[in-house]
Amino acid sequence: MKESRFLKMTDVLRPVFEKLGVNYAAMRHVLAVKLLMDARRTPIVLASGRQKRKRKATCF
Repeated sequence: MKESRFLKMTDVLRPVFEKLGVNYAAMRHVLAVKLLMDARRTPIVLASGRQKRKRKATCF
């Protein structure tokens, strides 16, 4: 899996998170999964445009 720039940026800030008492390994894993799931979403604007095209194609 390709790491995002955001995850690399949080790696730089790791000492700050650990000083605040955060379990950094767990936080990074959760953040990686959330970013992966967000990347899989289809934007609503694009999805609605596809549905309109399908309806027009079936009407003819």
